[in-house]
Amino acid sequence: MEDAVRCVKNWQFNKTLLYQTRSKLYSHLQKQHFSSERKYQGFIDSFVNKFDEDTSKYRRCSVVGNGGILKNSGCGEEIDKADYIFRANLPYISNFSDDVGKKSNFTTFNPSMIHRRYHNNLDAFKKDLHVYNGYLMFSGPAEDEFVSYVHKNTKLIDMEFEKNYLSAIEHFWESKRFVSVTTGMLMFNLALTYCEEIHLFGFWPFTTDVNGNYVPYHYAEDTPKTWIVVVKHSMPSEFLKLKELHVNGVLRLHIGKC
Repeated sequence: MEDAVRCVKNWQFNKTLLYQTRSKLYSHLQKQHFSSERKYQGFIDSFVNKFDEDTSKYRRCSVVGNGGILKNSGCGEEIDKADYIFRANLPYISNFSDDVGKKSNFTTFNPSMIHRRYHNNLDAFKKDLHVYNGYLMFSGPAEDEFVSYVHKNTKLIDMEFEKNYLSAIEHFWESKRFVSVTTGMLMFNLALTYCEEIHLFGFWPFTTDVNGNYVPYHYAEDTPKTWIVVVKHSMPSEFLKLKELHVNGVLRLHIGKC
């Protein structure tokens, strides 16, 4: 943990290596097989077929995880400095803007939350959508009425994730040691498609901070049992990869207070 903090304090952007990494990702994705179903076309066009490996659409992007390290971090303003912001799993924003910011441009949504958070109640789902802008990407098959509502009745652009992309990036990063790739690692790869400077917030796989203080699994939750999920995702292993990319200047990890 101390080593991670020490490495993160010093950072220098390596533009050359970022473009080299993006070019390798592009070449790798062109060799993979993806579904031709129409519902996936928006995702495939945006993140496989039509991104430019040689130029960046956005100068600075924030990729915001939901890690408890963001709680009381005061990072909201720093996050919102970005030209484009990726967020995971329809996170709570309204009551946490000082720590996580207010802006959003691309937000993922795990359909399992329809049952776990919303108890299959469409009205409850509707109430949460007004704070988001841009794209809402369903990370798996969802109830038709929920997808249809987003498509027909909101300003959001709905998109469905193509699951073969996940195995493609697992192979790209040679991540066989990962039990599964987290949403956070997925969002970093999506950001790599379009962004020059990639800033990561809310990525911290430890139950305590560097001073030994308890860190909740999510910034909006204080349930200790949710840390069991870390075992499933092998998050510490992914964090080591992200730390390596930080040291090499491809991305910048923000941990602790801003």
